Amino acid sequence: MDRQIDNNTVFVSATEPVLYDGCDFRLYWAVAGICFLASVCLFAIFPLPASLYGIGLVVFIFLASRWGLREMAKVDPLAVPVYLRHIQWPDYLPAKGKVLKSRRPFKLMRRRA
Repeated sequence: MDRQIDNNTVFVSATEPVLYDGCDFRLYWAVAGICFLASVCLFAIFPLPASLYGIGLVVFIFLASRWGLREMAKVDPLAVPVYLRHIQWPDYLPAKGKVLKSRRPFKLMRRRA
């Protein structure tokens, strides 16, 4: 079956948020990177038995934060993109309304028979 793409086609990726492992992908990879760096630092600083316990704690923190991110995405999957867009706007935007000077009727293009 050949799919024809036209103006009526709505792609799922354009209407649904991008989730990775049930979480927002930016927050997921940020938490994964922080936990990875923490485990490398713990392994480099402490001797072997203590570093393994520390790495186990970091894994537990990663799994708990992943669970929290999943729950947040279940409640509102667009919370993170909306917040990121919100913090990009300035604190105050002045009103800039425009008044129409004249309303001219415009010619519609008609089909030729």
